[in-house]
Amino acid sequence: MNWLLSVQFDGFDYHGWQIQPGVPTIQRELEQALFAIHQTPIKINGAGRTDAQVHAHLFYASFHSDKSFSAQKWSHALNGLLPRAIRIQKTQQVCESFHARHSSLKKRYRYQIQNSSIANPFGVKYAWHVSQQFDFDLMQQAAALLEGSYDCSAFRASSCSSPSTIKQIDYVRLEALTHHPFATHAIEIQASSFLQHMVRIMVGTLVDVGLGKIPVASIPQIIASRDRCQSGKTAPAHGLYAAGAVYCGSFGIQ
Repeated sequence: MNWLLSVQFDGFDYHGWQIQPGVPTIQRELEQALFAIHQTPIKINGAGRTDAQVHAHLFYASFHSDKSFSAQKWSHALNGLLPRAIRIQKTQQVCESFHARHSSLKKRYRYQIQNSSIANPFGVKYAWHVSQQFDFDLMQQAAALLEGSYDCSAFRASSCSSPSTIKQIDYVRLEALTHHPFATHAIEIQASSFLQHMVRIMVGTLVDVGLGKIPVASIPQIIASRDRCQSGKTAPAHGLYAAGAVYCGSFGIQ
């Protein structure tokens, strides 16, 4: 049977999703838990890769198993084996052809910012502290210019090896948070897929606009330049959260 996990994780002490030699990763923890259940290696596929220290509100991962567990039993068994920083919020059975990454149509990320003169100590691992007051209205104007289908090379890490730089950016939404315990603003971006560090560079660019370092009118020129040197700083990883993926309705993902 093919199973889909809805995962939340605190990624601050991990080197991202993807297994890497000699360092803790989210995928490694899940595969170790699956090995403990099956006593044989089980490959798990994530909806995408994440950088070190990136978190997840909602991250999808899928795997095949011949165990006759119910969905509820899978969640209970895995949570009993995983570290507390990783929790399975839901398990559901999906068709055999489903793949958490290859079957996705869209991916979504959310970035949290703490814009205050003094940092809230409870948020230093979970939001980017920007001490200088930024202009939220200017950032919203710039965000609208980032939407659309275009070559995103200006927002691509130099080490990115993606073969295609053309992405469809569905939306870039900025939100002022009034009741969050430490974050004051959030930026949510949904796209067909993302280049390495793309969300973090877009967020850094928007913050630079808000701080008056980059004019709103420069955004189209930055995009057209396809030059990473023209865009803003790369926002730190610890403010970024995977926030879900969109799949074809025929898969019945709930």
